[in-house]
Amino acid sequence: MIKVWDVHAGKETKSLAAMESGIRKAMIVANGEILLQVYKTKVLGCNFTGDIIYSTDFKEQIDVASAGNRHSIFAVITKKKFFLFDSLTGNEMMQKEMPAGYGHGGLESMVGELAFYSTFSN
Repeated sequence: MIKVWDVHAGKETKSLAAMESGIRKAMIVANGEILLQVYKTKVLGCNFTGDIIYSTDFKEQIDVASAGNRHSIFAVITKKKFFLFDSLTGNEMMQKEMPAGYGHGGLESMVGELAFYSTFSN
């Protein structure tokens, strides 16, 4: 279950069912139009009526953060690659190899074009 809270009012505004079991993270992106549901190896972009707009699958575990004006992009990081996607359409915008010697860590946040990533060296 995904619960949306109004932080200022201190109360729940919506309660939505996750599209699959094992949800790890949920984020509102694309100026509030898309609910991003993050799973171990998959990202689902859904509208607030429960329709899946896009699905992106990966071969290994992922971490996700959103950024840009009104959270217009989201980044996905794996052990080997870094991806940028358009939050509204789910279209891939960029893909880069991770530098050698980095183990899987976590994508902490994004500010502008900077991604903050925690990792452990191999």
